[in-house]
Amino acid sequence: MPVGYVTHEQGADARSDDLIAFCKACCANFKRPRYLCVVEDFESIGMTGSSKIQQPWDLIVSA
Repeated sequence: MPVGYVTHEQGADARSDDLIAFCKACCANFKRPRYLCVVEDFESIGMTGSSKIQQPWDLIVSA
């Protein structure tokens, strides 16, 4: 499930619908996120040591 995490710059006012419409116009279908989560900063969602978004291990199912 592709999810995009977005932070707003100060003074910026964009809704999730506007950002998804922008992605539909500018990105290929396989690169578009299905969902957008607006966060205050990326540290609040959990980052790894290599500055990547922490995976939700409880959702990953081993085969």
